[in-house]
Amino acid sequence: MNNILANIVNYINVLNNDYNLQVSFNYTAFPLADILFLQKKNILHANSFCSCIKKRGMKYCLLQKSHLINKCKNQPFFGSCFAGVAEYVFPVILNEKTVNFVSISGYRLASEKLDFEKLSKRCDVPVLKLKQEYEKLNVKIPKLDGVSSLIFPLVAMLELYHQQIAIQSEYTKNVSHENELYASIINYLAENYRNNITLYDISLFCHYSQSYICHIFKKFNNKSILQYIIDLKINESINQLIYSNKKISAIAYDLGFSDSNYFTNQFKKRIGISPKEYRNQHKQ
Repeated sequence: MNNILANIVNYINVLNNDYNLQVSFNYTAFPLADILFLQKKNILHANSFCSCIKKRGMKYCLLQKSHLINKCKNQPFFGSCFAGVAEYVFPVILNEKTVNFVSISGYRLASEKLDFEKLSKRCDVPVLKLKQEYEKLNVKIPKLDGVSSLIFPLVAMLELYHQQIAIQSEYTKNVSHENELYASIINYLAENYRNNITLYDISLFCHYSQSYICHIFKKFNNKSILQYIIDLKINESINQLIYSNKKISAIAYDLGFSDSNYFTNQFKKRIGISPKEYRNQHKQ
């Protein structure tokens, strides 16, 4: 199982870094250990526009995932989500049932007219911020044939993975309530750590009190939620330092740090050197 998942991660990294494709899939139903593994590897549906609407609009994104599972049949298709983000969607099928999907996202249709006022009210994000981030989406949409040749191997690996999950689930049906809640917290953090989320946001999403959320997180993790979020941000910043030419201040802003000095301090505290030193070493 670990080998399959590691191969999936490695292949997605190739697609992201070598072919500039924003590839993701639905992992919310995965075993907790695998969710944590994927989270550490930064295998997430990520672009700055999606990140800014998920703090309050997460429920719409989850509904979108359910809708895609129902819509996926035997063939890939192209469409836009509720927020106007265009994507290719490839079904992952097991025993003639759609169990997952692969999304190639981060595009926008030049002809699409998005209702920013409505989206702003839905997701509690200023209209100007939405417009700025939406403009960053890619209008150069690749052809389906070219995308398909790259994505079908990933679909095959996911089908094999879900086959193994189905076998495993026969032996792990009695998952505790606390495990499920912790998995929900981890999922929410994975989708939203770039935003300035609060304990209140997490409790609202999970429908439990803030004190109980802290209790469950502490039971399963030796870090505080804040420490965990900062670690996620630092992990992603490492990728951006190596694989992008963004300014360090821009990376700090994208990941939701209050300022670049705070980001540098937290990075140095965890990695041992500054972001600039890290980039210089690894770029070389």
